[in-house]
Amino acid sequence: MKKGVFLSFAVIAISLTIGCRSMGKSGLRSLVKVVAVEQDCPEENVKILDSFHKSGGGYYKLEACGKIVRYKKIGSVFMEQKAAEKLIDSLQR
Repeated sequence: MKKGVFLSFAVIAISLTIGCRSMGKSGLRSLVKVVAVEQDCPEENVKILDSFHKSGGGYYKLEACGKIVRYKKIGSVFMEQKAAEKLIDSLQR
């Protein structure tokens, strides 16, 4: 019985670890795609320079075709930092 419970926990832990890691990678791919479209720059010329992740969001500093841009993630949406801050301010009023 104990082996079955341990095995179940191990399988769940491994599944969650793999799932979380793949979500992070796909999330960053999505960020690069969004920045490429919004900045009119090919994806291969978009580089993530710095990032800070937190629950439900994050901040990102990127280089897109030589231009430094800052993006913010709110939930599952990536927005330029200034636009995101304006949206948050308007919702708080």
